[in-house]
Amino acid sequence: MYAKDPLRAVLPCFENTYDDPSHNVKVAILSVILGRTLNLKNIQLQDLAISGILHDSGKAYLPKDILDKLTSLDPIEFERVKQHSRKSYEVAKELGIHKVQILNAILHHHEKLDGTGYPDELVGYEIPLLSQILSVCDIFDALTTDRTYRPHFTTYDALKMMKTDMHHQLNEQYVNNLIALL
Repeated sequence: MYAKDPLRAVLPCFENTYDDPSHNVKVAILSVILGRTLNLKNIQLQDLAISGILHDSGKAYLPKDILDKLTSLDPIEFERVKQHSRKSYEVAKELGIHKVQILNAILHHHEKLDGTGYPDELVGYEIPLLSQILSVCDIFDALTTDRTYRPHFTTYDALKMMKTDMHHQLNEQYVNNLIALL
């Protein structure tokens, strides 16, 4: 957090392979670094770190055959996957986390500015600040890691996709700050 160039300091941790623990850690790290460029307070950066670590913890309750599926999910499977953000919220509460900012960041990390996200289809700035930051970092890591159903995108292609195809879904300033970091 205090390094002059924090992304370069942690870049060796970022591989193109996906598993839940490494994804959560990478999202947490990227979120804190991005939050730092947005001049968030230290307590907000700590909240981002905790939120990033726990944001997908609810996926542990999904069937492995859905998580490891080699093709696109059918609508019923996708509805089950969409429940992971609520389950992650519940996991955080079970761990004794009661801070609203952390819980809301976890719950709403899949919301999109245009209202097409989940679980509550929030629009624009109804989406908490920390959720918007997590979303950008979550999507970036998801795009740049191999998944069972597709190989990873290059950093350039992922950022281009986020900037052009997802511009109505993601906070443009946060995407631009991520681009500047990389």
